[in-house]
Amino acid sequence: MKKNLKKNKFKPWGKDYLYEVGIKKIYISFKSKNKKQLELLSEKYSDFPEDINNFYSKHNGITYTLQGRSRNIDEAKICSLNEMFDKFKEEATPFPDNLNLSKYNDDFDLQDYYLKKENPFFGKLYSPEDFEGFNTLEEVKKANILRRVKKIAPIFGYDDDIVIDLKSKNKNGYQMYLLSGRSGTGEGIYPMSIDFVEFIHYFLLFGFVGHWYIAFIPKASFSKKYLKINKHIKELEKHFSESPIHRERLNNIILKFNKFK
Repeated sequence: MKKNLKKNKFKPWGKDYLYEVGIKKIYISFKSKNKKQLELLSEKYSDFPEDINNFYSKHNGITYTLQGRSRNIDEAKICSLNEMFDKFKEEATPFPDNLNLSKYNDDFDLQDYYLKKENPFFGKLYSPEDFEGFNTLEEVKKANILRRVKKIAPIFGYDDDIVIDLKSKNKNGYQMYLLSGRSGTGEGIYPMSIDFVEFIHYFLLFGFVGHWYIAFIPKASFSKKYLKINKHIKELEKHFSESPIHRERLNNIILKFNKFK
């Protein structure tokens, strides 16, 4: 990795570089764009969101390392296009909005029609066993979201992923989610109030230290009994409180976390 030491300076969207935070070092590496993957993207997703397309037209992912004195404190990454789309596998056939629940629950052939091993992220982001029976149409709606989301980033060391629904009808044309297992929210999929560009800016500063991304989940989305807010804030402050580069966004994260109390 090319190392351009810029102490107390932060320059996102650039070439590989590192900067210092006290005795710690943060290494940022931008992967080169991949023309073949960009061509596949253009063929399969002509309406790909502009701000995300702008990123991948220059970089095919990012790696982030927060290095302490004797060990790496955090290792994180933004997925390549190939990882994001699970090798560009064909989309899963969505369940109809008016799915006949009783028929589906009893018809194994019908279940097999919708739940194919060839589908993207089959057995990775979701377990097919979770969709072998439904009690409500709301569960069907949630299942469709889970089966069509794409992976933006894995949270190493936890059963979590940042994912994106490219068929959302919100103002950005997409919706980012935390697909959570053990980071502190309780298992589930949670919408995040942040767009892709802002998410990348936070990522370049913090990686996934302190599970800062939880602060961007609406308070009403989950029970606060799962949260360990003080622990998350303490971890963030431990590593970044003395860094002028991080101060503004660190304060914003802490403010958002405190609203959960």
